[in-house]
Amino acid sequence: MLIQALVVDDSRSALDYLKRTIEADGQVEVTAFTDPVLALATARNLDIDIVFADYEMPKMDGISLIRRLRSLPKFSDI
Repeated sequence: MLIQALVVDDSRSALDYLKRTIEADGQVEVTAFTDPVLALATARNLDIDIVFADYEMPKMDGISLIRRLRSLPKFSDI
């Protein structure tokens, strides 16, 4: 079973690099977003094991994204 990772970064180049690096060993599957609001909305329908979020992003910073995810019962341990 693959580990499911959510990666959110407003920089497309950083996001692409992180996705390639995290998936390199074949044990992790990444769902990636450049928009934290869209990531949060979509995450409600995903099973996620780990989240990597950029600290500074427009609309919502990484800390706020993690806090909002943790407020959802299925992500309380993220």
